[in-house]
Amino acid sequence: MSYDLYFYCNSRRNFDPGSVQAYFESQFGFKLHGIKRPGFQAWYENEKTGVYCTFDYDDPTAEDSAPPCDQGYVFTGLTFNLNYNRPTFFAVETMPLVQSLADRFQLFVGDPQEDRRDVITPLKLGAEALVSSWQRHNMLAVGAVHDDTKDEPMYLYYPREKALYWWRYTRGQDALQERLGDDIFVPSIMLVGRPGEVLVHSMVIWSDALPQVFPAADHVLLHRMIQDSTGKWVSKKKELLSWQVVKDELSRLTEPCDGGVSDLLVVPSERSSKLRKVFDRLEGAEFEGYQHVASDGFVDVPLERKLPMRLQ
Repeated sequence: MSYDLYFYCNSRRNFDPGSVQAYFESQFGFKLHGIKRPGFQAWYENEKTGVYCTFDYDDPTAEDSAPPCDQGYVFTGLTFNLNYNRPTFFAVETMPLVQSLADRFQLFVGDPQEDRRDVITPLKLGAEALVSSWQRHNMLAVGAVHDDTKDEPMYLYYPREKALYWWRYTRGQDALQERLGDDIFVPSIMLVGRPGEVLVHSMVIWSDALPQVFPAADHVLLHRMIQDSTGKWVSKKKELLSWQVVKDELSRLTEPCDGGVSDLLVVPSERSSKLRKVFDRLEGAEFEGYQHVASDGFVDVPLERKLPMRLQ
């Protein structure tokens, strides 16, 4: 199940697929495949966020290549595809790519999910409208996928605002690390779950009392280290605490940090000795049973029949 868009041009203009191919080759995150055949596929993937989508070009005269459109427009042979059963940030990241392409080459977009007539009306659609369209149909798709009694893939849920927070922070993590320098660690927010549980959790690792940034997460994972006989630092113990507890304990040591998301705190490196005292006195639950959840491995559409009562 996927969300598909078709690109059209004004019938008075010539469409040049070679220019579009060159455009994709110059854009961040794109790799081209199949360029020796009549068409090509531009695969977009962001290694940081795990978001991906495809743009495909094929012979526009092929039978059933696209829905027919209103007079005055011509199908270009170019299409866009984004899978359903994904969190909303997949659409938030990729729909601006659709808009940028359409603006660059003066193209019109046909959305067969919204336009249910026999003839498509190509439109100038902005990223915001496309995100809203994808969200509506993704909600239906998630419900359909998880009506299956076998529930494959398993329904995993993380609230939309928290998922968008993860996405914004993750996109800006490298830039924030470069701005703060090597004295302050900028950790990743990990997404994890437990076998058989529906709810996805987020956690930030805090290793050996390092001065670091603390983004909002569900948990903080204390990673205690110890030196072995050779002087090498090795893992001793991992303990799990709520982010709110750690935030309260560090309230006198942290400062607000500008990093594109709210509730972002940082402990300056000159407070290392005080930070060590807090780290050493904190005690959490033993960390066990959690497994990594990929960014395409959960949804942010709440299905009441699947969620524990306390979350409904």
